[in-house]
Amino acid sequence: MEDSEQHLSEEGFHPNGTLGHDGQKQRSAPGLEGANEQDTGVVSLSSCTMQRSAPGLEGAGEGDGRTKALQQPWKTNKWAALGAISLGTLVTSVNASSINIANPVLAGEFGISMAQVQWVVTVYLIVVSSFMLLFGRVGDRRGSHRVYIAGCAIFSVGTLLCALSGGLPDALVEAFSGGSAAVSQPGSLLGGLLGPLSRSAVEGTGESFVFLLVARGIQALGAAMMLATGMALVSTIFPQAQRGTAIGMTVLMVGIGNMCGPSAGGLILSFASWPMIFAVNLPVMCVATLLAACLLRSPVPPVLDSPPLDTRGAFVLAGLISSAIVGLSGGFTGSQWFLLLLVALIPVFILVERKQAQPLLDRKIMRNRRFSLGNLVTFLSYAAGMMVSFQVPFFLEQVWEMSVGEAGMLLAMTALGMAVTGPLSGILSDRVGALRVMPASLVLLVGALVMVFFLPSQPSIPYAAVCLVLVGCGMGTLNTPNNSEIMTAAGRRFASYASGFVATNRNLAFCLGTAASAGLFSLFRSVWGQSLPDDAAYLFAFRCVIGLTIALMAASLVLCLHMRKVQAAPQAGFGE
Repeated sequence: MEDSEQHLSEEGFHPNGTLGHDGQKQRSAPGLEGANEQDTGVVSLSSCTMQRSAPGLEGAGEGDGRTKALQQPWKTNKWAALGAISLGTLVTSVNASSINIANPVLAGEFGISMAQVQWVVTVYLIVVSSFMLLFGRVGDRRGSHRVYIAGCAIFSVGTLLCALSGGLPDALVEAFSGGSAAVSQPGSLLGGLLGPLSRSAVEGTGESFVFLLVARGIQALGAAMMLATGMALVSTIFPQAQRGTAIGMTVLMVGIGNMCGPSAGGLILSFASWPMIFAVNLPVMCVATLLAACLLRSPVPPVLDSPPLDTRGAFVLAGLISSAIVGLSGGFTGSQWFLLLLVALIPVFILVERKQAQPLLDRKIMRNRRFSLGNLVTFLSYAAGMMVSFQVPFFLEQVWEMSVGEAGMLLAMTALGMAVTGPLSGILSDRVGALRVMPASLVLLVGALVMVFFLPSQPSIPYAAVCLVLVGCGMGTLNTPNNSEIMTAAGRRFASYASGFVATNRNLAFCLGTAASAGLFSLFRSVWGQSLPDDAAYLFAFRCVIGLTIALMAASLVLCLHMRKVQAAPQAGFGE
């Protein structure tokens, strides 16, 4: 019996299925893997049961008198559904990668410093990272497709508001207060609301910038809903034999978005103002929303009776993540106070979680070693990858004295390698198994990072291009099978939660990897700068940081080999 089927029986669903409208035996809703999915590529659900779960249980036994038939049958083409999810993934990836190039323009437009303009990225990162786990839990309870569609709509609204933030707030100020000068007057309605916000949030930036930050927060809220449920939908719509291929397509969209985003943003800024960066995404996002609404359905029935959502834990976790992101970035005034807040909130979060019937950090899932080890590999590999991504641009511009445009073109090789190998590794993992592909990808990553370690002090563009392409190929061949393995270990009932957990874990790895890369580089350079020339100290510090990334990847390889032993051993269910 396949692992996914084992999880289904562990989670309390009836193993024998139900009878469809045509009298043929079908699998129950969570167990649709492979049912009626032959050459047509269509998943159909004509009649299934929705089981109300007792508090603390994921499923109820058969014959408990509380089953309810789903009245509305649905059909969806799984490849069309994958196309809708991939389009949404592409738009969010382009949006996230293209805005960075506009930061200098935004600083000049609003008359603010580079430290202040960081909030455009930081607000988005905080909101996305803080609420993905919560939305993942909501998706498991109410239907992941509903959360994803709502996320697409909210992201579209946020994108529209971002595009309008260059001029709309001033027009509103004029309409409500009778003149822009009235914003500072106590009797102004809009000035009374926005004036204090702008002074307290980012001093001296004006209402337009605050409006942009609010719009980015709305946009991030929609992105969190999409990220928390997108991979869950892919893993539940597709059977295990095709899951790696499907997840590989989403990795392809991420690679294309990260590769094209900066260049697209620069091209737009060359002939239009910065709001156009958001405006061009809006029509595509509207199409993605309509496609999602028409095509997406979750095969897993919602859980109607369950413990209350852990909203307290969600907001404490949001405080933890916000403090970590702002404190570790070091680019804001008083960052050290956020680190102290981070330390103070850790015991608070532990106490809150202990009192919850179904905590945000689900201990039942964490006890599954395949799930935990897969996420640990994700964290270590992404943190190491981010350390490299942070260091290499500075090396190219300061040591090799390349221009920003030349360095950007060279760095695009990493995204290219990831985009090419992501789908291919998914197909390969479906045929030979994810845990046979992952060790090979980590060996490739270790070799690529050794090549980065030996980057010469004199420019060698072909050598650097090969290094970066191999790094991208290694990350692409690792991420797809690892994500597939994690989602298989989680099972369909926990699919949205697992998807949100993986995305949150990835974002935290990005933040920690960036902070660690900058901090360790500064430490090594200051120590060796006392006894070595500045150029030699820079090169030595660079190689020390890259050496640490090699060690992290080697540790990931050891964990991956251990995962193969865990997979061979009998796995306990989440409820045990």
